[in-house]
Amino acid sequence: GGGGGGGGGVAGEVSRTASLGSGQEAGRMASIVIGKAGATVRALQQETGANIQISSERDYTDRRIVLRGQPENVEKAEQKIANLCMEWRRENGYDGGEEEGAGGVAQQGSFLGNQLVFYNAGDEKPAAGGDGDEGG
Repeated sequence: GGGGGGGGGVAGEVSRTASLGSGQEAGRMASIVIGKAGATVRALQQETGANIQISSERDYTDRRIVLRGQPENVEKAEQKIANLCMEWRRENGYDGGEEEGAGGVAQQGSFLGNQLVFYNAGDEKPAAGGDGDEGG
């Protein structure tokens, strides 16, 4: 069937987005989140109840993940996707440190270290987490 119209949405729904950056690394992380023939992203949508869309670089200069749904569902999806990306980055030698420029592994996308950060769609940078105490 055709895609649903944009906008509107159910009351209380939020939309959050994250950037994987561009280039090969972003493409690989996108394929991990999507899975074989979309299996992973479908499972994630069923588990979390959030709508998950992954853009191609044709849509933007970077690969973006857009989540929509009830706040608690979107939060679950954020955590699961961030974990997938973090595992991939650790396995591929991203230490999350300040090694910009080392072996072309520059920080790109909305990562804080190896943690993928989602922000409110429409904001162009990660929003500082306002909930809970940030101390530690």
